Amino acid sequence: SSDILGKLNGKRAAHLVSDSESTIPEKINELYLVAFSRRPQPNELSEIESYISQRADNIKEAWEDVVWSLLNTKEFLFNH
Repeated sequence: SSDILGKLNGKRAAHLVSDSESTIPEKINELYLVAFSRRPQPNELSEIESYISQRADNIKEAWEDVVWSLLNTKEFLFNH
């Protein structure tokens, strides 16, 4: 769908990169609420935080990877 394509084309990731007021955990919470209608479990939060920190050289691509991975879960497919 065009909605999914828009998310995959980096609109959500671009928003996360440009948002300088929110912390990484707040951004992750936002993604989980949008994708799964729930907050991330502590282990999910720490895994993504770690990944984002390791990819500081290309933060937009890192957020695109996170969005892509969430959209490809069975949980997302079941909810949408």
